Amino acid sequence: MGTLNDELVVPAGNSIGTAGSDGGDPPAHAEPLPALRDHIRTFSRDLRLTRHHLNRETAVPLGGLGVLTAIGRTPPGGLCRGKDLATACALDASTISRFVGALVERGLVERRPDPIDGRVAVLAVTPAGQRVLHEAEMWGEDLLTAVLASWSDSEVDVLVGSLGRFLSDLETELAQRSGNGRAPR
Repeated sequence: MGTLNDELVVPAGNSIGTAGSDGGDPPAHAEPLPALRDHIRTFSRDLRLTRHHLNRETAVPLGGLGVLTAIGRTPPGGLCRGKDLATACALDASTISRFVGALVERGLVERRPDPIDGRVAVLAVTPAGQRVLHEAEMWGEDLLTAVLASWSDSEVDVLVGSLGRFLSDLETELAQRSGNGRAPR
């Protein structure tokens, strides 16, 4: 398989924006696809740079902030188990275990006995972890506010709507291609 970037994989020989393998007409929207691919690569790179900066700001290990955020998004009264966390973060269980261990070691997450099955641990964000999540959220809001400062409300609305639709359609397509009806997470 060839890769479009680190996160979006395109099967070798299936260039986006070219005539289909059957030699037929190019797909709809073929002309702007090279520019879109470039924008996705740049966006992906900028997200990585943002994560690196944010991880330095919060002293959370790289990648750990996403895991901490996923644990923090567990609904009140809900239980966050490692297996569910691995699925939500699209990471394998051993990677989640390492991240959780580092977050527990830093006092940002705690393990508690599962009230249903005491042999299993559930995860909860500690007050220190809540402070880190709040700092990260404020940092992100400040960044977006600065980036969008010269944009009109209608331009922001178009971006939000278009990006939301793109991500929803991408998830649907990935789910179909995965063969199990779910997008890989």
